[in-house]
Amino acid sequence: MHSRSRSYTNQDLRNQSFRGQSLNGADFSGADLRGCDFSGAELIGANFERMKTGQTARQQVIWMGIAIAVFLISGHAMSLLGSGALGQTPSDRGWGYVLALYISLCAAGIISGLRIVWPPRSRANHWALVLSAMIAAAVSGFYYAGIAMEKNPQWAIAGAVVSSVFTGLVLNRWRGISGAIAATMAGTVMGYGAAFLTGAMAIGFLSTQHFAGGLLLGCLTLVLIWLTLQSLKLTWHQIHQAPGTLFRCANLTNAQFDGASLIHTDFSKAQRS
Repeated sequence: MHSRSRSYTNQDLRNQSFRGQSLNGADFSGADLRGCDFSGAELIGANFERMKTGQTARQQVIWMGIAIAVFLISGHAMSLLGSGALGQTPSDRGWGYVLALYISLCAAGIISGLRIVWPPRSRANHWALVLSAMIAAAVSGFYYAGIAMEKNPQWAIAGAVVSSVFTGLVLNRWRGISGAIAATMAGTVMGYGAAFLTGAMAIGFLSTQHFAGGLLLGCLTLVLIWLTLQSLKLTWHQIHQAPGTLFRCANLTNAQFDGASLIHTDFSKAQRS
């Protein structure tokens, strides 16, 4: 769409991008603007009366696809690392890596699940999201880099570091819904992996009549399962409550919204009067 076309009255404009365009005085009255991106656009005096906003089916399919892809990729790495860790003892040569895996999975799962206690747009929620995603990326990076280089531990560690740093930088630079969904799903997978491993350890302790350790690990497993369910709920909520129409940082001075259906719409940092 070009800024010369000032009248969009009653048009179906779903999934169109008007990002950064100069559309002062444009008429969008009665238009279907679901899935549209007006981020950074100049919309002084624009007419949005009776418009429709929100998500589109295409957006939901993309977001679901992102969640499934992350589930498959991180789940594959976590499951194979976890199965290799089962049965390892402190006397084994690779125990340090096993211990690091346990700590990483528990940390990512706990941090991701605890995001339910902070408001969605708070700094605490954002940094919890970033931290859990960085840990999850480190686990996946460790596995895939190690496998690619024929199980070389130095390359595996390098892969973990690079993946973690890259994930942190991306989530801080581009704070979109797609990244948040991917990060939350990764934390969910890590939480499930932590619950599985601690549950297996609890069973092992109880079977050898180490009841104190078994009960402690059993309680930790229940906590991890609950936090994993909360993280999964957050993923589902993000997909179904995500803003479909974006007016981020747009100039909406004197814009008209009478009778508009403003559902799942993001006006963050927009200038309005």
